[in-house]
Amino acid sequence: MTATLIHWPLLSENQPAPIWTGTDFLIGTERRKVLCYHERTSGWNKDLTRMHEDITGAHHYIDRASRQQAIDALAPLLKHPHPVLLEVGCSSGFFLEDLRSKAKHATLVGSDFIGEPLQELAGRLPGIPILQFDITHCPFGDSSFDGIVMLNVLEHIENDLEALKQVYRILKPGGLVVIEVPAGPHLYDFYDQHLMHYRRYQSKSLKSLAEKAGFQVERVSHLGFFLYPPFALVKKINRIRGKKMSESERQSKVSRQIRKGNTNRFMYALMKMELALGKYLNYPVGIRCLMTLKKQQGDQNVLYKKTSK
Repeated sequence: MTATLIHWPLLSENQPAPIWTGTDFLIGTERRKVLCYHERTSGWNKDLTRMHEDITGAHHYIDRASRQQAIDALAPLLKHPHPVLLEVGCSSGFFLEDLRSKAKHATLVGSDFIGEPLQELAGRLPGIPILQFDITHCPFGDSSFDGIVMLNVLEHIENDLEALKQVYRILKPGGLVVIEVPAGPHLYDFYDQHLMHYRRYQSKSLKSLAEKAGFQVERVSHLGFFLYPPFALVKKINRIRGKKMSESERQSKVSRQIRKGNTNRFMYALMKMELALGKYLNYPVGIRCLMTLKKQQGDQNVLYKKTSK
């Protein structure tokens, strides 16, 4: 599937429009693997991307469940003959790989804020256009995508409302947005600080934020419902002990906590059961908050015009 259905944003007014060749972008006579737009300060960096790849990998129990629930939430769009889908915050590309295997008929686009790791990602995911940009200054035109996925992205953006307004703008009427964020503001600890989270969310406040951006909220649930009691206890201990830890001790603790999830078969089985039950019910609490949003059919109102360069 080629990405001819997308109008690619100009890199500058002095350059011709990018053309996706199926393997890279052609800009005049120059070829680029990644379209890189202006990079601004963000709650993420290339070192965290590398940590995510080296320590977490593609097999962490909750990240596997996260990717699967996002694909399930996109099911109505995947019934369309040629849906155009964007992942904001594609990072290591694990979700794009999973989605490509389940939706070969879809046009997929990946984007992230940090440009450097995307060069390697573009080589790993031939056939999927990759762009680097700040979602709060999104270069895409209005109504560009049928569906947009943001898995653990909003917590890294200081102005999360602006990000959602831009997502609303580039979404087609009738389109869906799948969002996942860390749940529970009272659980914020040094783990969140190390991962450069501006915040954790309550489902009620996230719903209000999404509605303020113009969305209709289709579904609210949580991921990690059965793990929530021990998780909350660990976070409480972190908040107490973290005050006495050095920065290096905190980093080591974060790495150990992440690694534990890569080989725990019990956790895999538990999350599989949770996803199965989650098709019939919404979980009131959990480690992460899940939300599916919709832009109303026929809604041509644009809250924010395309950001000028």
